[in-house]
Amino acid sequence: MLINWYPIHSEKELQSFLNFYVPFCLNLLSNLNIDINTFNIEGDHIGLQCLSSEEFNLVDKELLKFSKLINAGVIHNRRNNIYLLNNYIKVGTIEIKSIEIFEPKPDADVTKLKPGIEHISLISPNFDDLHSFFIVNGLPVDKMGIDEVHKFFKTKLINMIEIEFRNDCLYKKFEK
Repeated sequence: MLINWYPIHSEKELQSFLNFYVPFCLNLLSNLNIDINTFNIEGDHIGLQCLSSEEFNLVDKELLKFSKLINAGVIHNRRNNIYLLNNYIKVGTIEIKSIEIFEPKPDADVTKLKPGIEHISLISPNFDDLHSFFIVNGLPVDKMGIDEVHKFFKTKLINMIEIEFRNDCLYKKFEK
């Protein structure tokens, strides 16, 4: 299991990782000519890919040390939990509020998955304009999801970075 190398064992460890990771992601956006101010982009969450049910359970225990479970769900026949951080983590103008973890899909080849922090999710109230900018400029969109209220799309993996863009905050879907 790779859990020992995931930056989730303390709030301080996660902050240290995000101090490197967030600027790395913002650099990719800059290289794609995406101005975070033009699209009013702000932070939302990070996603963590676990490689087994056992690892998922261990990650859950680690995250509960500095966050609160706000949704225990199942998506695509795999567990998918969302945790609200006790203290949001801010790097520059980007604030990460929650962590999403997921098991492998039942038929997944785990040797092809990206274990650990798999993506960062950013919010844009100008979601439709941002998505159009990607399409018009031939930028790498991997997948898109839309329901009655929520919209998101993910970039293809570029230089070890996958960015999810949302029109709303993930954890707010589960606020009571």
